[in-house]
Amino acid sequence: MSILKYLGARANRLYAARSYHKVNSFMSVSVTGLARVLGFSSLHTAPDSSVELHTQDEEVVIALGSNVGDRLHNFKEALTLMRKSGIHITRHASLYETAPAYVTDQPRFLNSAVRAVTKLGPHALLSVLKGIEKDLGRTDGI
Repeated sequence: MSILKYLGARANRLYAARSYHKVNSFMSVSVTGLARVLGFSSLHTAPDSSVELHTQDEEVVIALGSNVGDRLHNFKEALTLMRKSGIHITRHASLYETAPAYVTDQPRFLNSAVRAVTKLGPHALLSVLKGIEKDLGRTDGI
């Protein structure tokens, strides 16, 4: 649903917004007062001081990869933790084993992707996914 349709009669106030495309699960505006004028009540400030206007579940695609330890176990655990964190997986791609790229002196990767829906905004989703990586033992490195 486009943000202009969602706003209905308020769309005239946002005529300039027609040039924006709703790419992620939020529309970011730098003027917090605009949201108040439009009557949105479920707002929060994002780390970059913009405002996230969440309207509904949004579809996301998340790429997964593992090349350390029990790779298949890492996948299963990651999927379980995503489901527990408000990421509702709707489709899962096949698993593919690939050689490492760029830095080749490391184990082979197991890769896949999932399609999911979530109410999490982009910053919250990234935070959840980084937390899952950390919980599964990912360390900073390559």
